[in-house]
Formats: sequence, C-alpha cells, structure tokens
Amino acid sequence: MKLKLNGSEVEAAEGATVLDVCRQQGIDVPTMCWLDGHAHFTSCMICVVKNVKLDRLVPACSAPAADGMELETDTEEVVEARKVALELLLSEHVGDCEGPCERVCPAQIRIPLALRLLVDGKRAEAGRVVIGTQTKAGLHCRDCSGICEKPCRRGQVDEPVSIRDLMLYAAGGLPEKAAEEPREKLFNSVIGRLTEEEKADLLAHAEVSPRAAPVDEKQGYTAEEAAKQADRCLHCDCRKPKSCKLRQCSEEYGAKQSRYKGNGRKPLEIVRQHRQVIYEPGKCIKCGICVKITEKSGEPLGMAFLMRGYDSVVGIPFSEPLDKGLTTTAEECVRCCPTGALAFVDSEEA
Repeated sequence: MKLKLNGSEVEAAEGATVLDVCRQQGIDVPTMCWLDGHAHFTSCMICVVKNVKLDRLVPACSAPAADGMELETDTEEVVEARKVALELLLSEHVGDCEGPCERVCPAQIRIPLALRLLVDGKRAEAGRVVIGTQTKAGLHCRDCSGICEKPCRRGQVDEPVSIRDLMLYAAGGLPEKAAEEPREKLFNSVIGRLTEEEKADLLAHAEVSPRAAPVDEKQGYTAEEAAKQADRCLHCDCRKPKSCKLRQCSEEYGAKQSRYKGNGRKPLEIVRQHRQVIYEPGKCIKCGICVKITEKSGEPLGMAFLMRGYDSVVGIPFSEPLDKGLTTTAEECVRCCPTGALAFVDSEEA
C-alpha cells in the first residue's frame, strides 16, 4: 500500500503501524510506552502525528497504516501536542533529575554518584567522576568555598555532607588533567522542599553519624572515614539521569514542569525491597512496560496495575515486596523503564 508521509509518497507493508512506517523512512518519532516485541499500550501520547485527511492527531505506535493515508510528523501542531503530553506527565512527576548539590556546582560534578562510589570504596572511579568535569584551569574544588553544601538536603536534618573535602579526597588519588567542555545543562525536574516524613525516610537509609573532619587533618580522610562521611548523603538525585526518556524528551520539546502544576504533589516514595533495584512510584508514568515484561516472562507475581482510574498505580500484587515481583526480570525491567522509576541501587550512570 502507498501513503504520503510529510509530503512524500512511501510504501508500507500490510499490518504496519504508522510508527513502523516512520521508522522505516528514518523519521524519528519519540515513544515512551512502546516496546518492540510487545503489544502496544498507548498511554503516553508522545508519539502523536497528524492524520491530515481526518484532521486529527493519532498515536503512531498503535494507529494502523492505511492505503492513501496522509501523515505529518513535524508540524507546529504535532510538536505542541507532544509538548503538552510531556507536561501532563511532568505534572505528576516526583523526583529530582539532579540533586541540589549538583545543580549549583560550578564544575557540574555528579556529586551523588561520586559519593556512592566512595561508599563502595571506589576512590579511583569517584576521582574520575570529579576530575572528568573540571575546567581547564584545574581542580575547581580546590578554590571553591563549598557552594554545593549550602543546598544539601542533609543540612535540613542536621549538617550538610562534607562534599568539598570528599571531592578533593576522591580526586587526590588521580593526576589532575584538563577536561573537555563542561557537560550541557539539561532539563531538570525539581521536587522542592521535603516534608519531615520524607526527610525521615531518606535519613533512615543513610549514615546517622554526624559530620566529621578527618582524624588526621594533615593526611586527610582515610578510605574508611571517607566512606562513612559519603554515606551521610540522602541520595535524592535520580539514578538514570542520562537514559531517562522523560528528561530527554522534555529537553528536546522545551517542556515545563510547572505548566499544569496543581496545589501540591504526591509524597516522595522510594521502595527499597530488592537487593539490586529501587522503585520510585512518583517517577512512574504508568506506561505498562514492566507489566508486559514480567507477564511475558512468566513471573509468578510480576508488576501489575493496582487500583483504578486516577488512583491507579504500578506495583506488586497482594502488597508483596519488590523482590517477589522481580525475580528474574529485574535487569530487563530497569533497562526498558523509560524513566528513573526503576533503577539499579548502585547505578553508575554518569
């Protein structure tokens, strides 16, 4: 069959979707709820294109291609519709793309990642995170007053993490080098101020001891001291800052999180019931991908849609813990999740 795509006549195979046709022609149509090899779910509506003859927008992932169809994928109307779809998703999104410490860091260091590596005793790896984002003038932290510590959310509980000294400790194991240009600033979702309950939950999974200087201030932190101090971090950042499609698309389409902002937000919730994976329901866009993966693989419980309507959430049936739902598919679910809702506990995504 033949149809028109952005003014050009193209051929399509019987049974193809509009998305199939677009991709065969090298036209990039964004998707978040679509997964190759699985039935379409059509929930995010980011893949919309214009059916010219019907004068309406259709989801490319599920709309069947038809003979004589005329489609447009890059008009102002299509772009605006995708932007609105993103902003509706962002209106319910609870989570920071970058922690507040990282957002204000002049050198744009992935501070929470470096801290996680120090907790695991990986000083060299942490050092590479620190040095890899420095300016050509050298190690920025050396002359910095600790700007990153002022917005540190641990400071809302007791005292901020000793970020500056820990970054210097991490970088101390490696020679300084001139870095490339600082990484590009991207779209950032921001939680805002935490409630007392949210602070308590984050603190329950962090080192409770107070901020402390090295025992030997001349020698600096030992590996054990550095790990203990780094573990004071509340880890309020996202563990999938690069691979999150919601962030990528929001940047591309200039979406704003505040456009459909309501009077409040859902509570920050981090489910830590799996050795490898964390689940943040506030970042879930209900795309159904993890549900389809666990169902197809034959997980005894798997992930499922719970409750109905506006209150619908994705979770484990019968209130079972996460590790009971993801017994064999944890890695695949994390890899295919389009946001940071499902992520590895020890993610090293820089």
